[in-house]
Amino acid sequence: MNLKRRLLLTSSVTVLITTSLTVLAYVLLSDMAFHIHSVTEEYQELRQVEEIDDALMLARLELLKHEPSPDAIITHARTARQRIREYLNEQDEQKGQPPEHLAFEEDRAHRVATRLALMIDRIVSTTGEPNSVMITETLDDIAVIHDDLLHISSAADDLVDAALDKTNEAITLANTLMLGLCGMGVTLAFAFALLHYRWFITPVQQLRDRVRKAVADRQDPLENGGNDLIGELNAGFAGLVDELNGLYNSLEHRVNAQSRELVQSERLASVGYLAAGVAHEINNPLNAILGYCELMLRSRRNGAQTVATDDIESLEVIRNETLRCRQIVDKLLSLVRKSDAPQEPVDLAVVAREVVAMLDTLKQFRRCSFEVQAPREGGLVVSARESEMKQVLLNLVINAAEAASDTNGRVIVRGEQREGMVLLSVEDNGRGMTPEILSRVFEPFYTQKRGGGRAGTGLGLSIVHAIIHDHRGNIVAASEGPGRGSRFTISLPQATTTVNT
Repeated sequence: MNLKRRLLLTSSVTVLITTSLTVLAYVLLSDMAFHIHSVTEEYQELRQVEEIDDALMLARLELLKHEPSPDAIITHARTARQRIREYLNEQDEQKGQPPEHLAFEEDRAHRVATRLALMIDRIVSTTGEPNSVMITETLDDIAVIHDDLLHISSAADDLVDAALDKTNEAITLANTLMLGLCGMGVTLAFAFALLHYRWFITPVQQLRDRVRKAVADRQDPLENGGNDLIGELNAGFAGLVDELNGLYNSLEHRVNAQSRELVQSERLASVGYLAAGVAHEINNPLNAILGYCELMLRSRRNGAQTVATDDIESLEVIRNETLRCRQIVDKLLSLVRKSDAPQEPVDLAVVAREVVAMLDTLKQFRRCSFEVQAPREGGLVVSARESEMKQVLLNLVINAAEAASDTNGRVIVRGEQREGMVLLSVEDNGRGMTPEILSRVFEPFYTQKRGGGRAGTGLGLSIVHAIIHDHRGNIVAASEGPGRGSRFTISLPQATTTVNT
């Protein structure tokens, strides 16, 4: 049975039970209403009987007076006769009472009405003052009528008691049945809830777990969910997960490609920033090479045939300066090489010293002093790509040098090993950062004016942040406020192997 039929079945049973309870409650309430109506009618009859008896008692009291008034006696008797007529009329309209009870009440009521008519005729036919014979006969009639009224009241009381007993029985039965049906309803509701949970909630939860697992693994397809509605949902989610996986893979490839291009672009921007200073440094050895070459050419033009000692020294200078140019160029090229190579053990202390040595020779940074405080015995070895670590330190040290004080600028690179992590910090004594800048310092394209008023690209620190996180590390920026310097601290897992020498 599929989910649709199960829900239809439980809904039908619920409607059937609710309808049955409603019909049963209506029947029980109708029965109680009938008995209550019977009790009401009998109480109405009793009130009418009491009114008739009261009128006759007033007539009897008038007869017992020393000088009875015929008019007063006739008035009370006629009132009683009017009430007995109303009683008989209402008896004709009552259909729900037992036939024997109705027959008894009608018989007694007719007897009362007949005797009242005779008594009134007797009193009316008497001229003058009432005589003792008329009084005696009238009192006898009143006594007989009173006796009949007592029988009618007694019969009404019996019927009221019977109706009350039946009403109590109906109420007891209604309470019992309603409690039983409510208990059964609660039991069925609990059973339906369990069935709904098993038929609907559990499959939906399983589908949710399968979707989460498929999305998390991105390789495992969704399992078959059956042929019912849950199975259709499962198939729909399976197609959605496949599409999301394809979109995710496509976006991942595109993001990786764009990230590599962005890193390379920032790396080229950093190298371009160094170009002016590096060109000046290369020009110095090139000028020396040019000068010694001219001396050697002049010596040859003057007719020297042997290699003089000065020529040998000149050649040595040319060789040394040429090697120096090549080293400078090699250092630049090491910064722009792509980082597709696998991660290898890299000593951050060595990288820091190489970067600082290269920047220390540049003219624009001669106002700033550089210092590396790190162990020299391979204590800062991490698993990384050397070119990316050079780019990270180059960005941090350049930023620190540009932010350092104009008069006594100082940049310190400190390194230490702590609890399996390598910590490397770059700090300066420059302009510092406000809390707002600290909160946004790693955001892409967020930049402040560099030294000399030159604006950066706003990508250097964001790329540094991305490179460090790609190496399972962390970088934190700190500053005590404007004018109090800044500190960037890198933490990377220590490598288990040493650097090859």
